[in-house]
Amino acid sequence: MTSIPVSSKVESILANQVILTSETGTDVDITCATGSVKINGSVPGGGGGGGLPINGAGDITLSPGNLVVQGDGIADGKIQGQTIKSVSTLVVDGGGANITGGISSNGDIQTLGGNTDIISSRDFILDGTQVIKRTDNGGVVDQTEYVRHVGGAIKQETNIFTTTNEFQDNVTISGVGTQLNVPQGTIGSSTANISTGITCGSISVDNGAAGSGQFVNARSFGFKPSGTGSWSMSQQPVTGQVPDVLQIAQSQPYAGAPKYIAITSSDYNPPGDQPNIIIDPQTQALGGKMFINTVQFGRGIDPRIESVPTGPDSNDVKIIIPNNSGQIRFYTNSTDEKLRISNNQINVYDNFYFGDYFFLPQQLIYAFTGAVIDDNPPTLFNDNGAIFTLANNGATGQSLSGTGEGFYKLTINAAASSGGTYGAFRYSCDFPYTTPNFSVGTVITRFEGNFSGANYPATLAKPDLCGFGLAGVDFKLCFPSIPAGTETYSGALTLTKMPYGT
Repeated sequence: MTSIPVSSKVESILANQVILTSETGTDVDITCATGSVKINGSVPGGGGGGGLPINGAGDITLSPGNLVVQGDGIADGKIQGQTIKSVSTLVVDGGGANITGGISSNGDIQTLGGNTDIISSRDFILDGTQVIKRTDNGGVVDQTEYVRHVGGAIKQETNIFTTTNEFQDNVTISGVGTQLNVPQGTIGSSTANISTGITCGSISVDNGAAGSGQFVNARSFGFKPSGTGSWSMSQQPVTGQVPDVLQIAQSQPYAGAPKYIAITSSDYNPPGDQPNIIIDPQTQALGGKMFINTVQFGRGIDPRIESVPTGPDSNDVKIIIPNNSGQIRFYTNSTDEKLRISNNQINVYDNFYFGDYFFLPQQLIYAFTGAVIDDNPPTLFNDNGAIFTLANNGATGQSLSGTGEGFYKLTINAAASSGGTYGAFRYSCDFPYTTPNFSVGTVITRFEGNFSGANYPATLAKPDLCGFGLAGVDFKLCFPSIPAGTETYSGALTLTKMPYGT
């Protein structure tokens, strides 16, 4: 190496260009044996690798020109320029990047490590269409829309939510024609205030808990298959009626196909099966009707009306009383009982017709004592005597004349006589009764009857019903073969009025 002698401590080389040529054809090394070589007051840093490491307190200004760093980057300090360009990935380790202008990159902006973030004091403006969650699964990279990844609410143009979404506050859908559509999932809400209407496939009021808190409050429910009008169930204030009326209304005219309310069982299988209960409102002129097999009264084993759907009795209507004490009673609107059907009898309390034939038997009953067995005994009863009980309704103090004219059957069922000469006997006869029945006088009129007795003398002739007129008509049972009898008997006398003629 050859040294260039310098005669002064400060010398200048005046030239536009300084060219150093190595004698050996290798690099030229500028060194200072006593210190450092400074360029424009700064000492270049140490190092190697064919570059120009610079270690100084000043700036490197290239104007015009670019600073190209092809190694691992700039380890410390800062880079300031109109544009900072990375031909690959711009990596910021540690403190992060403080950028006052903007970043324009054809590649990715990536933070390294699990605790580094990108923080903006203003908005993130996205020119693309999605925010993507990228997951590296052993070299297989999956990309998922971030709102789907975290289960967030997805608002697209058609407002379709396709995952499990939970809203912590009110959801408001406004605007003409806007809808909340859930084609596959469900909507869960403690309260939903919907001002116009809900259109959906089904609504289930079931939060999984038993109790009385599961209900739907509404003024009206409409049941409308697509394209047709059908039924509504509403509680509407109706003119002239209280507002607590629940109305099930049919909106289409009655003509055409049947329109009714059908109630079916779990094993209902159309078209072969018929509904268990049909409620058909028909029209105002026709009135409504109901189809049902059994009407049960009460809540236990109670009377019922039924018509079995199959079998030999399917065309019959049965009224069934389930025990011996039950009764079926018919009343008028004034609560007067007209007919009673019990386990073993039928009671009729008023007029009874077979077609146009009026049939109403009336029976008077009189229990007597001390009647004398004689041809002309004392009076047994008078037609005006209020001594009878009307068996039809139990009324007491009744009389023959009060029951009225007509055709009667008289019966006497008597016990044995007081002296034991005559045994028990029965007597009956028919007689027409009119008023006045006899002319005034004492001539006795006899009504022939029928007699049957036990243990009576062979000489006893059968008795006759006798009557003669004084004040009214006195009736007695006369024994013509006993002119002066003294023995008495007791028994029951009935007068039954039958509608045999007009």
